[in-house]
Amino acid sequence: MNARQYRILRYFWTIVLFGCAPLLAQPPADPKPAPPKPNVFALPRQSAEGHPLARQVARMFQEQEFALAEKLLRESLMKEPADPVSHYNLACALARQGKTDDALASLEAAIAQGFRDLELIKTDADLASLREHDRYKAALQSLATLLAADPPPTDKPNPSLIVDGVARVDQDNTRWNPRTGLFEIAFRLPETPEDEAASKLDAIKGHGKAGELVRKWQQEGTAGGLAGILYDNLDRKHSQLPLDQFPQLARVAYSPEAASEGLDYGLQTRHRFNLPTIGNSSTALTAGPFWRSQTRIGQVNPAAMQRLYEQYTHNHLYFYPEHRDFDPGRNGKDGGFGDVFPANTPYVITSQGSSGSDQAFLHAICCTLASFQPKTRDKLVETGLLMPTVQMIFRRSNKQVLSDDEYLTGKAHPAVFQGAQLDVERMVNLAHEIPPDAIPPLVQLLATTEDEARLGSDFFEAGHGEKLFDTPAAIARVYRTTARKRRMVVTAATTFDPNDRDLKFHWSVLQGRPDGVKIKPLKPDGTLVELLVEWQPRFALPGDEKMHSNRIDIGCFAHNGVYWSAPAFVSILCLDDEERVYDSVGRIESITYRSHAAGGNYADPAVHTPRDWRDEYRYGDDGKLAGWTRIQGEQRDEYTPQGELIVEKTQSGEPKTTKKVTYQAKSEKPGQAPVLVPVVAD
Repeated sequence: MNARQYRILRYFWTIVLFGCAPLLAQPPADPKPAPPKPNVFALPRQSAEGHPLARQVARMFQEQEFALAEKLLRESLMKEPADPVSHYNLACALARQGKTDDALASLEAAIAQGFRDLELIKTDADLASLREHDRYKAALQSLATLLAADPPPTDKPNPSLIVDGVARVDQDNTRWNPRTGLFEIAFRLPETPEDEAASKLDAIKGHGKAGELVRKWQQEGTAGGLAGILYDNLDRKHSQLPLDQFPQLARVAYSPEAASEGLDYGLQTRHRFNLPTIGNSSTALTAGPFWRSQTRIGQVNPAAMQRLYEQYTHNHLYFYPEHRDFDPGRNGKDGGFGDVFPANTPYVITSQGSSGSDQAFLHAICCTLASFQPKTRDKLVETGLLMPTVQMIFRRSNKQVLSDDEYLTGKAHPAVFQGAQLDVERMVNLAHEIPPDAIPPLVQLLATTEDEARLGSDFFEAGHGEKLFDTPAAIARVYRTTARKRRMVVTAATTFDPNDRDLKFHWSVLQGRPDGVKIKPLKPDGTLVELLVEWQPRFALPGDEKMHSNRIDIGCFAHNGVYWSAPAFVSILCLDDEERVYDSVGRIESITYRSHAAGGNYADPAVHTPRDWRDEYRYGDDGKLAGWTRIQGEQRDEYTPQGELIVEKTQSGEPKTTKKVTYQAKSEKPGQAPVLVPVVAD
């Protein structure tokens, strides 16, 4: 199911969910059986697939046929001019073609006709080219005002009883929320005397000294155990937690209807439970040009990242193996590609290795969760800070992190964690000592201003911008601009502390060349900083000369006088398939783009459309950019500073006739990643 199909379903799902039945004065002579209850788990698929226009538009977008999609949508709107979905999809098709004014007008029309999905508008990659326009920002503000005045109705699921340690997901306790695109699933805990006795079972069996400590604290009444916590396996028992070692956990089980729609498999961004949850999926995409771990699947999707943040702040934490995304080597040589994650986040835990490598981390976090004092755990759950606190404990307790000072460095916050570095005894001791009045805060970030690169002159792409995603605890950018430095101002002023303690903030370069990043406080308390980041070629990770990365990570931490918070990240990815040369004053001289297929370095095709050419830049006597020459094979073309192709020059060499150039992603063969193609206007 692709994102565009999900857009349509949010406005057509009621057709499936609610029907109209005639009122009869008397029962019929031959009553017919009642129609079967609609399958709630099929609502997203049925709603999208049941609308023929949705299927056609989704196919056209998948094939990059935006002009055809525009034609189809305009024809549809002639028949149904009040259809908000068609207006919205038309805005997306127009934005993909660079028709900015028309796209903004269609977006405004969609909102006027009833389109209400604010999060989708904010995160949809199809609208990336509109983000910085005042009309786009005004449209967002208008919709936010409408939603505040008239919030959508909520339909809460009916909690079902957890029986014999099994929390069953079925239609009775599940609701599909078309606004958030999530299944909301509710459970209630048993209350019988037998269940009360079961809740006093040892939370942890075995596990050495850590297990002994948890059992001792349970007997003393100072550890809350694991009662009321769910375990959600999403690889169909491929790497399942041995629940006999954690008797108090409730296992999530999916009904056949839920499993048939894939809720029991892969990256968990489709549903949310009402109880604290840990889970795992020891799976990955292993073939094709878009191979990747489940973690990387999420990082290239802004909507998925928003849902992962919501899970993180609603007491959910999931574990995924890195598979091939974090292994020494380059371009597959020496067995790996290096660190190919485009971002770093605190929302999941990614383990070094493939199938089964997540198990050690699941065990460690179970022990940690069982160690909290009952009042501390209750407050962590109530405030949504359970998993941010678990992340802090996990990172602060790794074997290579020996002090608070080291916790504030990259040692504690890699994109991928090694099982050999786990110190479970340290983790349970740290969890057990935290009192409810000293719960660590939750850092919340917002990029207030930043340099904006111009599509078609500062960088070249088909739909992608520099903003990968914006979430409150992780911000990610792709360094596309030709500028030597990139500026961003970030605030942490909305950081949340449940006990209203005075906070101090610390910012640090966790990954990347420190001399290429400047962090300038703009407020004495550190809540507002200016980040100046230079473009950087590939570099070795600290402490591991065999592992290389192209991603710069900046961390923000808040201290409440007792504990540091979990990190919040600003990540900036420099693309490895670009070779850049800057002159002595920082001006771009040339960029050579060479795709992996043509012998260049690997760059994620979901982030960066491959291309093969070289741009050589030229400057006037005044030092200003005069244009560039693009060399592609035997062809040489000259461009103006605005990115237009020079067709004819005057006798003095000035541009006389130019043509506008746009960029499209086109696949040469089925199954291959698309390549970037310049398209010259007629």
